[in-house]
This record gives sequence, C-alpha cells and structure tokens, in this order.
Amino acid sequence: MNKKFHWRFMVLRWHRRIGLVLSIFLLWMLASGVLLNHSDDLLLSKRFINNTKLLQWYGVAPPPRYQAFDKNIDVTADGLWLEQQNLGHCSSFLGIAILDEMSVAACAERIVLLSNQAEVIDQIDEPRGLKQRFLAMSQYNQTIFLKDEHSIYQLNTDDLSFSVVNPSQSLSWFAPSLPSKQISLERVLLDAHSGRLLGGWGKSLVDAFAAILFILLISGWWLAKKRHKI
Repeated sequence: MNKKFHWRFMVLRWHRRIGLVLSIFLLWMLASGVLLNHSDDLLLSKRFINNTKLLQWYGVAPPPRYQAFDKNIDVTADGLWLEQQNLGHCSSFLGIAILDEMSVAACAERIVLLSNQAEVIDQIDEPRGLKQRFLAMSQYNQTIFLKDEHSIYQLNTDDLSFSVVNPSQSLSWFAPSLPSKQISLERVLLDAHSGRLLGGWGKSLVDAFAAILFILLISGWWLAKKRHKI
C-alpha cells in the first residue's frame, strides 16, 4: 500500500465515522426545520409545554391550572387560556365556581361564563363596562360573590351585573393565583434548532457541527475526485 492510497483510506474511514455521528444531528435539524416551517399550520405558538423539568430549565414555574368540566384553564402572563383559546388578560386569577348550568371563571379584571361544554357564553371586562377590580371570589350554593377593596358584590349570571350586598352567612374566599409565563412548543423548537436550549455553549456546539459538516463536504468532494482519477 503506497502512502498516497494510505492517506485516502484514512480519510475515507474517518469520513464515514464522523458522517454517521453527524447524521443524528442532521436528522434533528431537518425534522425541526420542517416543523418550524409549518409552525402556523400546527399552531405551535399556541401549544405550551407542561413538562416540569423543561420549565425549570427555562427558569419558569408551571402555570396554575384549573379544570372547567373536561377542559383545562391555564393562568399565564400571556392571558387566561381555555385550552388553546386566549380569553384575555388576567393579572390575578380568583378561581372557578361550578354551578348547575354553567361555570364562572373570575380574574381581577374579567369575569367569564362557561357552558357545561366549557364553551364561552359571555364575559365582562373593562372595555365591556366592568368598573370594579376584584380581589377575591366566593361561592355559596348557586350564588357567586366577589369583593374589591370597599364592598362585596353578588354576581347576576343572567346579565353579568353586580349588586352590593351584605351577606348574612360566613363566606369562604378562594385563594387567588398569580399568572406564570408560558413556553410554547415553537419557542422550544427554535431554541433546540439553534442550540440556545443548551445555553451559551449550545450555540457553539451547533457552530462546531456546522464546521465539521463543511469539512465532511470538502473531504467527500476530495474523495470522489481522487476515486475518479484512479
């Protein structure tokens, strides 16, 4: 075996080994790239992760989650979410009360009525005429009470109006929940695609893979050229 052939054999052997390792990286880049290209079709920006460890990796606490019949309500910094439907801003979630024919979800600045199928019947907020900013909500049988800094109100679910009351019974107030930031699947895919998911060194790792891939392309071109000459 002459020296020229020996070098060509070594390059070919390492070309195959490195190419096999990088194939995993290439498959991931291709798959994540296709998913991101169809992000709007797949609604990736409206699908949020619930994995506790992944949220901790981002330094985010899981958003408070409640059940409205068979659907989830998430309290996030981006709004009050009924599954993938954003119901609007919610600076403080006061709770959800289940009635016979509907349920009532209350925020400090928003009251939402939901049907037994967890569909929005009606809601009221400041643009729709809500003047109060509530601090807490309570349920007594089929009656909903809310309070602000000055008064206690009874909610009329027929027209979402409020009347000041002085309840004779003792009320138990729900504990409010503060919203938490949400991380979308689109954000996770973008960070994983670029390497930012692994922090500062993740971007360097992706750059290194790209550089090695470039070397593989050059070495592959060189091997093909040498083989053609033999």
